[in-house]
Amino acid sequence: MSQLPSLLAQMVPETHPNLEPTNPTPYLLLMLLGFVVGAVGHLVRSRVLVVIGVLAIFMGTVLLPIGIFIARS
Repeated sequence: MSQLPSLLAQMVPETHPNLEPTNPTPYLLLMLLGFVVGAVGHLVRSRVLVVIGVLAIFMGTVLLPIGIFIARS
């Protein structure tokens, strides 16, 4: 479990121009995609799509910013 931060840091490239902390576009797009997938999952009554949508929202709001912070520190 102590290796998890270093593994996350290796997955995020340090010099990617779209993953700047001041550029909210990738985070917002991932969250929007999550909402769309979750809504479609509710419409077709698919729990798998709802879970994927919730996970995409969680990644956009929590995991991606934390991974970028770890990669830059």
